[in-house]
Amino acid sequence: MWYSFWVLLAGVTHELKTPVTSISGLVQAVRDDVVTGEDAKHFLNLCFKETQHLQRMIEDLLEFNSYAVGAIKVKQEQTNLNIFIGEIIQQWSLTDKDPDIQVDFHSENSSVYIMTDGVRLKQVIVNVLNNAEAAMGNKGKIQIHLYEQQNSVRIEIRDTGTGIPESEQANIFESFFRGELKQTHVRGMGLGLSLCRNIMKELDGDIELKESSPRGTTFTISLKVVEAIS
Repeated sequence: MWYSFWVLLAGVTHELKTPVTSISGLVQAVRDDVVTGEDAKHFLNLCFKETQHLQRMIEDLLEFNSYAVGAIKVKQEQTNLNIFIGEIIQQWSLTDKDPDIQVDFHSENSSVYIMTDGVRLKQVIVNVLNNAEAAMGNKGKIQIHLYEQQNSVRIEIRDTGTGIPESEQANIFESFFRGELKQTHVRGMGLGLSLCRNIMKELDGDIELKESSPRGTTFTISLKVVEAIS
């Protein structure tokens, strides 16, 4: 048990140290006038991106700890998913995303209502979008399809990325699991999809990997449906 704990702690420490070291080096170069003008501006922009990576990893750790001790509270309210998803796409696309990433949204109904916690559901959708962006190398297409099936609503998110190796697909929702490609190309703690599954359980729903191949990956988020209030 203690061996596993120290191995985990060493991994977490390493992942957090990497962006901190990068930020420190970039800031020092600007401070000491090693780079100036446009180069200095570029270095500061890199610092900002590294800070975002670090913030995301810390937030994942805090969220993971909250779920581990049962400290997460869910606030259910009626939500029109058509409007809700549209707003998420707009906000996500404006946060320093590459213009070569195209996001299309299609809904089979004009209004789909559910009782859910919008803050938590947004976390799940944004996490899947971020993973899609990483898998596509900042260029590709994301398709979001909203539809009802029996007593549930489904949100399918498909990307045109490189896909998840078949040997890794069974483990992607495990805490701290990171595939071979992510270990070498993507910063993170390996907590994103694990947190997504925990959140969906709290929302009385689910998230699953529908399919993945070298042509792309599709995740399905499912929730219960309620009738619209007139």
